[in-house]
Amino acid sequence: MNVNFLQKTFEINFTFLGTIPTIIVLLILIMLYVISTLFIQRLKYVGQAVIIECFILITLIVYLFLTHARSDLEIFNYSRLLYLSYIALAAVIVGATSWMTKKKTKIPFVTAVIMSTIIIILIFSNDTWFITRGVQYGSTPSSIKGPYFFIFQLYSIILALYILVDFILLYYRNRALFREIWLLYGAILLYCIHTTYLSYIIINYPFNNPNLYLSTLLFATLKTIYTFKKIKETIVKRESYYQAYLYDDMTGLYSRNYALENIQHLLNAVHLNNHYFAIIDVDYFKMINDRYGHHKGDLVLKNLALILKKQSAHSIISGRLGGDEFVMTFKEMTKEKVQKNLENILLDYNNMIDQMGIQLDEVRTGLSIGCIPFHEGMKEKDVLSLADAAMYEAKKSGKNTIVFHLGHTDHAGMIQKQ
Repeated sequence: MNVNFLQKTFEINFTFLGTIPTIIVLLILIMLYVISTLFIQRLKYVGQAVIIECFILITLIVYLFLTHARSDLEIFNYSRLLYLSYIALAAVIVGATSWMTKKKTKIPFVTAVIMSTIIIILIFSNDTWFITRGVQYGSTPSSIKGPYFFIFQLYSIILALYILVDFILLYYRNRALFREIWLLYGAILLYCIHTTYLSYIIINYPFNNPNLYLSTLLFATLKTIYTFKKIKETIVKRESYYQAYLYDDMTGLYSRNYALENIQHLLNAVHLNNHYFAIIDVDYFKMINDRYGHHKGDLVLKNLALILKKQSAHSIISGRLGGDEFVMTFKEMTKEKVQKNLENILLDYNNMIDQMGIQLDEVRTGLSIGCIPFHEGMKEKDVLSLADAAMYEAKKSGKNTIVFHLGHTDHAGMIQKQ
């Protein structure tokens, strides 16, 4: 029986009132899905749940636009789709909570799937078990309840109680995890409670009641807030990882990785003239640690880092290679200017050692520095090995010395002792 009830009663078709918030929710969910696929692992399950929600909402919108739900049969089928949407999301919600709380058991999810399957069978296998084809006309037309409709209401209550108890237990058992996911978990809890409320009113107001869309909109909004919160945390973590990659934690100089990367950058330059690389090693550093302790040794390295920073400029980059070894790259500088910079470093280091009152038996700590020029055809390992050889030549020559390597052969060039 075709009954154009809505158009006779109202000036506009109230069916379309539902499509406006549904489309808004759909746009939010699509945005949320795109975001969840671009970022961290913890958002992937959110993206999977959103796919199901989008599919359900698109189905509802298409059905409304194609049919206008003007006949008893169309009203009946639209009601079926509504219940199907809440049942499908219920299983997703249980799976999401199990995943978020890192449960090893799958019993809650399997139980939810079984219950959802039973209700779906009741909805679609018989026209009288869950809801009937009979339509009652109040403020809006709606399907009449069947004898097994209480199962849906009972299931909604059980689901809400399960999520609530799980939420409380998580608070007492794992506070750290609770603080991380409380917003998304709270959204799920609100959704379940609201769905329980809807299970009692949805049968009477399937079309123009805003409650049908409020819970989904609330859920989508809170999930979006959670997603952006996780994105912010991800950006902060990535920034901290980048800082750890870029800088040495103790000295504040550039890290080994960045220093080596800078070598490769200079090797890739079109012109290699007037580029130099130096390795700086602290003489008798182990003796400083043994006599004065590691705290004093660390202080020596930090003060040396300050000296290197003072010499650093746009064309000079200083980094820590590891332990008591440091590196410097000089870009577009003459040999004389590079030598002057290294001599200043030696002088400042010796003054710093005197100020710290560090004295060793029969020896004096200093810096052994090996420096080489860049040449065509060099590779990163060549730069490191030649500079290392020059630095060891400085140690053999009495330490506290600068050795310039020619960069082509294994023989050291000029030796400058301080």
